[in-house]
Amino acid sequence: MAISAPRTSVFRHSWTLLRTNRIIILPGLIVGVVASLLIGFFMLTGIASYSVLTNTGMARSAFQSAYYGIALSSMVAILGAVLVMAYTGGMALAAWTSGKASLRDGTRTFLQEGTSLFSSLLWLIFLGAVAALLGLVTFGFSILAYIVLMLYVVPAVVVDDVGAREAVRRSFHVAGKNILATCGAAVLIGTLWLLAGVGGIVFGHVPIVGSLIGEILCNTVIAYAMLFTVGEYLKLHAPAPTPPAQ
Repeated sequence: MAISAPRTSVFRHSWTLLRTNRIIILPGLIVGVVASLLIGFFMLTGIASYSVLTNTGMARSAFQSAYYGIALSSMVAILGAVLVMAYTGGMALAAWTSGKASLRDGTRTFLQEGTSLFSSLLWLIFLGAVAALLGLVTFGFSILAYIVLMLYVVPAVVVDDVGAREAVRRSFHVAGKNILATCGAAVLIGTLWLLAGVGGIVFGHVPIVGSLIGEILCNTVIAYAMLFTVGEYLKLHAPAPTPPAQ
């Protein structure tokens, strides 16, 4: 897919695109709420079953119930992550290339790239675990390298329509070739996550609406981070024409 981003400030233009396409926040918000409810239900059911069965002397069944609760919760978390990556990624690409994003863009990306995004997520989990283990002997350097070099995996899948391994390779190549710009992007996204986390803690104490405000803050950061990384990938990976008209 030969599409590219404007060589203007990706930082500034990503915010402009988010303001004019606030709907990009919606999929993450919906998935986050639904996934949290399902995971909470499965975990509580598993814990309750484990407690009851253990007290009745059925230890094997108790462990099976706990296992099923954890397994189902993990499946929901992974599916939720793939949905968020597909919808925010597809909508971010549409925003960059046409100036307008809709849920249809996210649905199309999920149907076309869902399998590749799922495989990419597994690769990211595996490589993240390796980086974490190596972090014990590299004093955390491997974790920082992982964050920077894997920053463009999802944009590579969404923009270039490639599989997981190729997306990892392209992210490594683009990030390594533009290491200063990519480090700056990683620092920016990390800072935004930190601010969203602090905001979530502060608003979390507000009755009734506190949790909702926290979710909105987190998903705003997710949407902006996706717009920013897709824009950076387009800018660094290909030549770029004029930005879409607003």
